[in-house]
Amino acid sequence: MLPRVRKQVDTLFKGIMRGIFPRLMCMLLGVMALGCDISSDDQRCIPLSQSGCARGEVCTIDADGAPICVIAAASPLREGAECRAPSREREADEPSECAAGLACIHHQGVDRCLRFCNPNVDVNQSTCRTARVDGDDIGHPFFESSRCDLVLDGRPDIAVCSLPCDPNESIEFDCPSAHRCAIAPGAQTARCQLDGLGRLGQRCGASCRCGDGLQCVAEGDDFVCRAFTQSGACNEGIPSPIVGSLNPLDDNVPYRICRPCHMLNLNNLSLCETPAVCSGDYGVLGTLSAQDLRAVADRVFRLSSTGTQVIVGAELRDGQGWFWRNADAPIPSDLWEGDVNPSTGECVVLGPSGLLSTSMECDGQSLCEPTTRPNCGA
Repeated sequence: MLPRVRKQVDTLFKGIMRGIFPRLMCMLLGVMALGCDISSDDQRCIPLSQSGCARGEVCTIDADGAPICVIAAASPLREGAECRAPSREREADEPSECAAGLACIHHQGVDRCLRFCNPNVDVNQSTCRTARVDGDDIGHPFFESSRCDLVLDGRPDIAVCSLPCDPNESIEFDCPSAHRCAIAPGAQTARCQLDGLGRLGQRCGASCRCGDGLQCVAEGDDFVCRAFTQSGACNEGIPSPIVGSLNPLDDNVPYRICRPCHMLNLNNLSLCETPAVCSGDYGVLGTLSAQDLRAVADRVFRLSSTGTQVIVGAELRDGQGWFWRNADAPIPSDLWEGDVNPSTGECVVLGPSGLLSTSMECDGQSLCEPTTRPNCGA
């Protein structure tokens, strides 16, 4: 088991051998030079202060998250660098990869050198937000936005500083290779995590993550891979904030992704620039009930400052007038301007009045509803 920020359970024997025995030895021998701290059950040294170890050693944690003295690396890794987390298979005298004051922590699928902090007193994040660690200038470029919020399970006295990342830019010091910058489910801030298989527009979730540069976001009844904005803009689509997110690298404003269409938050409908954009996002032209016409018109024309009509999903059947897609009966006459279901036109459009009419211009703003999206990685 790698040292990580999730629950770990030790056996009773380990608790006795690592906890009671070292403490009794410290009390009986009274030799503080051994690095014992009798105020803690299993502590040989103190990671935050780097005290309790011999010259040439650093205080880090072992595979179970317990503090331990190991040989200092000749060329230690800086904060945020990719490392190899401790394991029970590694040699006990193997040097630490990370610099003093850091530990190799497994979090969200990534092994990185992260700095120790005290979760009980670091309310102001002072330990995390300094360039120097144990006297050396090894701070990550984003250290000023890091937080003391990753507490080791079973060790409430030991925490490490989490590092944010920037999904809006490609930066060499951002995330290790084969990893991406994204917001984990339930989190507010983007951090490095394993790459996924999901492609743009595909379904995603806890069992299948999106690929590099993409974020899994809720859309209607689904979760979809969407691209992050780059420098606040979209090559294609509409910038849209991720509700509930906070970007500490940009004054805590929400992160933004690119949606191909405006979400209307009504019956999973959206407003797209053209029918082609709708179909390109696995959608079809939307159909409406009599009760929804007015509500949809109100929302559509609040969003559209230039449009005067929006194309909907109706089809003309010979001699019978216009039908909603897959409907058995014609669209009722009282839903039309002039109270007549016409038998001409190339498409049906919804106007600001909430009534329908026909048009010969059928490549403009369109009402879109989702169909079945391909599964993540398909």
